[in-house]
Amino acid sequence: MMVGFGRVAANETLDLRLQQLDIADPKSVNLKTIAEALLRFCASVRLEDEKRALWTLESEILLEANRQQKIRRIEHVQELNDRYNSDSRAVILHLDPSALTTPVALQYQPEDGTFIVKEVPRSMSDSVSHSPSIELLTIHSTLSAIKTAGDFRFLVLGTHLATGKNYLSLVSTPVANVLTVTKEQIVPLPDLPDGISKTRFLRSLCSHLLATEVLHSFYAGQTIVAHNTHVPISEALYHQAKAKGINVIYTTDISEEAGIPDSWIRMPPYLVESDIAESSLPARLSAFIGFSSHGTTSLDNEARLIEYLAETCQHFTQAKNLYSRTASNSRLVPENLLASTLNTVVNLIRPEDIIAQPGVDNPPTSEHISLDELLSIGAKPDNPFDVIVDWISTSYLPIHVTRLDSKPLFKGKDSTY
Repeated sequence: MMVGFGRVAANETLDLRLQQLDIADPKSVNLKTIAEALLRFCASVRLEDEKRALWTLESEILLEANRQQKIRRIEHVQELNDRYNSDSRAVILHLDPSALTTPVALQYQPEDGTFIVKEVPRSMSDSVSHSPSIELLTIHSTLSAIKTAGDFRFLVLGTHLATGKNYLSLVSTPVANVLTVTKEQIVPLPDLPDGISKTRFLRSLCSHLLATEVLHSFYAGQTIVAHNTHVPISEALYHQAKAKGINVIYTTDISEEAGIPDSWIRMPPYLVESDIAESSLPARLSAFIGFSSHGTTSLDNEARLIEYLAETCQHFTQAKNLYSRTASNSRLVPENLLASTLNTVVNLIRPEDIIAQPGVDNPPTSEHISLDELLSIGAKPDNPFDVIVDWISTSYLPIHVTRLDSKPLFKGKDSTY
């Protein structure tokens, strides 16, 4: 009652100087603290008109039992404090992504090779197109951005929030749980027959996109070598090369991978020049395509193969040229061209090539990983090409908080503000 009376009196009497102390525990209060508050209040009244006070005159002060002083008009808001402090240190909250009003995106950390999930305020969308756009709830996405039509893009499968229909898209932004894409970027997901899951179809689609990128500059009669090609990618290469009349020779030094055909040329795990000379490779090659994983012995062998074939091969491509942990931020490739390429590749996929047949030596099922597994320590897939991230089968995630104003909220042409 006294606090309310003081507030009313201060509002009605403009020249009234009033300060109220709210003491949490009168029995343990430090008298020195009360004396200091009184002296500071008296000095404030005298110095207020001269504008020489080094502190503000507060009408209400709370003296807590631990002797801390708090200002009534300022409340502790954890969410706002987290956002402010997130600029200087990592602030991580375990939240349910489906309950958030702000999208969260999967981001790669090059410092230690891990992934984090971070808030992406809607005001920071980098979409510059004025075309009609839609929102997609992400179901699955590729872990790596794959090179297609000369650009690195993430392949995403999402559900249109308004209609419930599923669409495919190649996006240049970090993959988020909710994506805003233009209508010219999307391709409808075809009806999948029984026996083909969405993740298996996406893995095959990813392989065909890579095969299209690899083979687009070659023509009938040319011969290329594909080294350490993963089985799904080798199948896509086989079908597309056969249609174009291109000869593909497969080599590998990975003996433990399942499903490797007997027709492949097998190399020893520690390759020397004499092994290459005895491998029956053609004297002239149009291209060498290497898919060896980074940081492995196979990558060293691949370097020896490239060195040996340097004089007889016209073109070399390695895995680092075909995929990236981040997408291209350039917009040199029109979105409709990417969507056209995606639609063409979707039509190349034959269900009989990816459906599992009982009793047949099929390649391994789609390698997919949930966000929980990806964010856990040590969960780093060996094959980054066609790993599919599952965005749905997860609940609470460690989400990095970000400031709403960490980037300019408004941008005007030829203007400061």
